[in-house]
Amino acid sequence: MELKRLMPDIPIICDPSHIAGNRDAVAEISQIALDLAMDGLMIECHIDPDRALSDAKQQIKPETLKTILKTLKFRKPEGNGLNGREILNMLRREMDEVDQALLEILARRSAIASKIGLYKKSHNMTILQVRRWQETILDRIRKGKKYGLDETMVKNIWEILHKQSFQIQSELLNRRD
Repeated sequence: MELKRLMPDIPIICDPSHIAGNRDAVAEISQIALDLAMDGLMIECHIDPDRALSDAKQQIKPETLKTILKTLKFRKPEGNGLNGREILNMLRREMDEVDQALLEILARRSAIASKIGLYKKSHNMTILQVRRWQETILDRIRKGKKYGLDETMVKNIWEILHKQSFQIQSELLNRRD
């Protein structure tokens, strides 16, 4: 996806067979690749996959390839029809508003991290408060679950936020006034 973003004009062919490593996941990975706007698929096929001289576990039979190709959904970036595009644009504007609010909240959070850093500096405290960090991450994961958010995503976001707070506080603690 990153290569596609950085070089959108270069055609990218996905190799679901190698990504999967086994024939059972080839169809699913093929659909995901198409949904991610890959320009083509390279699927290993053999009349007797178990007897193939290389990559036997990831090869599929010609009949299976035919079935996969029939069931794949070929979507377009522009979708179908103007009405769908108008709705998508409306939803994107709504997402932009949420993103703006999120940026404002992040700026507010950084300002609070600065205040905490100044407090810790004036009271000769360490930046890292392990027990507080552990309590915070568990609390945010628990609260995130109530909103139906993925635990890993919440944990990753809070690790980034904690790292940023640590960086802000570290700069304040080590700054000579």
